[in-house]
Amino acid sequence: MPSLIVCTPGGALDNCYSDLTDADAWFENTLRATDWFEGNGEQQRERGLIQATQQIEACGGPKATQNADRPMFSGFPATSTQALYYPRGEDVDATGAWVVPPGILQAVYEQALHLLMNLKSAPLVDRDALQRDGVTSMSIDGMSEQYGPRREGRPMGICPEAWAALRPFRRVGYPTTTAETRQPTGPAGPREAPPRAAAGPEDDLRAVPGPRDRHARGRQGPGPDPRGLPAGIGREEG
Repeated sequence: MPSLIVCTPGGALDNCYSDLTDADAWFENTLRATDWFEGNGEQQRERGLIQATQQIEACGGPKATQNADRPMFSGFPATSTQALYYPRGEDVDATGAWVVPPGILQAVYEQALHLLMNLKSAPLVDRDALQRDGVTSMSIDGMSEQYGPRREGRPMGICPEAWAALRPFRRVGYPTTTAETRQPTGPAGPREAPPRAAAGPEDDLRAVPGPRDRHARGRQGPGPDPRGLPAGIGREEG
């Protein structure tokens, strides 16, 4: 049967960040190989990869209308016609060909495995669904749990392993910028402006006077005489 996956990094019709061959190779020599292969046919694994790609893409925020830009991912898509956010302008191999960053591939693999495992043995309690519905505490069979805000910011439905790989690619400062207002620049592909260097001590020399400043002030003569006499005129002895 033909593959369900379209994966040509930078392509306008791509629906997945990885083909099945690379994903199989990722798990093949690991302790989780059985979890990946057993009970999951080729098309089932491909569906897992495609759905995982969609979920990882959604972690970047709403997609722009004119291109694949998403405001919560750093950088910019390499082209204005590609279907998925990655590759970015800087994501090239030694030959200059577009590639998907290894961290994004890892996030997709981990999320795909997470989805397939949930199909085999759904958890007794879907904690993500409970929190999504606003539940703050739960008790079942003598076990109680309380839910609060997620400190790490992990999106609902994304497994911890995928989030650990994806998190470095998230933009700092969202939502002050949006996909509609960010403008890519550069003739060879979109580029992100380099961050402005933080101000150092030399940028505000007036804040702390140096020794020479203090010594100079110590050599200054007395101020104006309160009686209005010119400087240098001695005071009368009483």
